Amino acid sequence: MFTSLNKAWYVSATIAMSALFMSACTIDKPSDNAAPASHADTQSDGADISPTLAPSGKPAMPTINAQEHSANSLTLSAIPGVDFYVEGMESVVSGLGYTIAPWSTIKVPLVMAALHNNSGENNQQIVAWAQQAIRDSDNEAAQKLWESLGDPETAAAAVEAEIAQAASYAEVPALPPREGYSSYGQSTWSLVDQVAYISHIPRDAQVIALMGDIRVGGGYGLGTIPGAIYKSGWGPDEAGRYGVRQFGLIPHPDNPQQYSAVALCAQAPSGTYEDAQQLLTQAVQEIYAHLELVTAAHA
Repeated sequence: MFTSLNKAWYVSATIAMSALFMSACTIDKPSDNAAPASHADTQSDGADISPTLAPSGKPAMPTINAQEHSANSLTLSAIPGVDFYVEGMESVVSGLGYTIAPWSTIKVPLVMAALHNNSGENNQQIVAWAQQAIRDSDNEAAQKLWESLGDPETAAAAVEAEIAQAASYAEVPALPPREGYSSYGQSTWSLVDQVAYISHIPRDAQVIALMGDIRVGGGYGLGTIPGAIYKSGWGPDEAGRYGVRQFGLIPHPDNPQQYSAVALCAQAPSGTYEDAQQLLTQAVQEIYAHLELVTAAHA
């Protein structure tokens, strides 16, 4: 719950989630985080898709898969093709089994790092790039923010440090691991760590306001919830199969002043972007319908 971010939440009830299928709107750009020169909003995690990682020395968050969905006092209906985690859950609910690259969701800590590191004369330009990078998912603006942090090694360290200070963890490569795509969009950043990160961002942070005014990358998933604060990321792997990521904060249905953090990723069997969008919408609608059961709301 966003009103008490530093308290641990525990699941308060056994949940029976019903399957729900919602159509999602497509958006103008077919992909999410390519190198700026391509003018596409795309990036992928490549053909070798790695599982969700946890920080060194920190045990990985357990998952509940579609076959074994009774654990940790929960009964959850995993949706094939989707992994999701909600603040307060004891485990990731997994119907996918591997994580998708963060794509443009990494632009959130990138923006925060750039704002923290450029508070002088360049601040006005940094703010303008931040608006474009978050609201419009503009890759050229994101690249400018990355370059404002210094050389690639320094920039990668700055984004990692920004994530770490919010009780989260990520590995941000300095150089692009895949030709034609940005390095930061190919970072290793788990769903659990994304939830930890967004839960610790101050409510009055500039990036939160921008995430509440998404213009590109909305209309599906978290974008179907009124008042949601979120960022999307999407793109094809080397086989052309689209994966989609989202993370953010959703208001409680009965108390819009309370927020819960959530992170999701999806890849449809068809491999299409549109079908991945629909899977995220399906998962988000189930989460939202059962949000009061998923999280133990408290002040």
